[in-house]
Amino acid sequence: MDINQLKYFKTVAEAGKISAAAQLLFVSPSAISASISALEQELGVKLFDHTKNRLSLNRQGRIFLQYADHLLESVADARGDLAESLAEEEKSVVVGTTSVGIYSDLFAGFVKARPEITLTSTVIPLRHINSAGLNLRFSFLFAAETETPAEYASQCHSLALFEDTPGVMVHPKHPWAKKEALELSRLSDKRLIWPRTNFGLKNILLKEFSSLGLAPPVLIHHHYETAKVLVQNELGAVLTSLGTKNSLNRQFVFVPLRSACRWKQLLLWRKEQILTQEDSVFLDFVKKQYKL
Repeated sequence: MDINQLKYFKTVAEAGKISAAAQLLFVSPSAISASISALEQELGVKLFDHTKNRLSLNRQGRIFLQYADHLLESVADARGDLAESLAEEEKSVVVGTTSVGIYSDLFAGFVKARPEITLTSTVIPLRHINSAGLNLRFSFLFAAETETPAEYASQCHSLALFEDTPGVMVHPKHPWAKKEALELSRLSDKRLIWPRTNFGLKNILLKEFSSLGLAPPVLIHHHYETAKVLVQNELGAVLTSLGTKNSLNRQFVFVPLRSACRWKQLLLWRKEQILTQEDSVFLDFVKKQYKL
């Protein structure tokens, strides 16, 4: 699989015809057709349905388009970052995190305290944590202990920042909003919004439901920002962790779950890594914020 295959696939998906895509890309229709066939063969699935004179993405094609978009955007971002790096040398710290929202207040505090240092944060999929190429991009990784592969953790220094616990995020008018805590049985068979975040809460909780003989909740997947809008409009409750409670979510109520689930949120960095002066400043800031 290469970048051209992704470009050809995306253009055909948007144009609906190989001939139209060929005109947009200034290549022959046969080259695009061969590229799509090779891509489908490599993936082991068909990506398009043939309807009359058009090609339409099937379910597998729509799924793959999300990843193709992400990969093409990453390549474009990489080119932009490289161009900027040549244009100026700046003081910077680059961090990765596996969870959305947990560290937004920390990052904002650092940017305010040290405006001369550019902080860049990126949410990364769990499956990429063991990728040496990706790991080398980051000075630090924020991740839950349950998410961090033992192989990766053994190669890293780590700080335990705080203990996280499960909860639900609801609108202040939601019936659960006045509860001090919720029993897991209250969530059994309920429809809950599940943001596509990385922390291992989902699997941990489902195991606990099973061990208690409870039917698990029905989890409806949404992007985190969409989930917040749904809650804001009183259209559901979000299964989350209490660690995601921050200044960006002040309009919502976080209700703890009476659960045995506990996990540590960690800051990790490679043992062989030589910290830059900016990295050391950031590390000291994190220690101060979490009183370590």
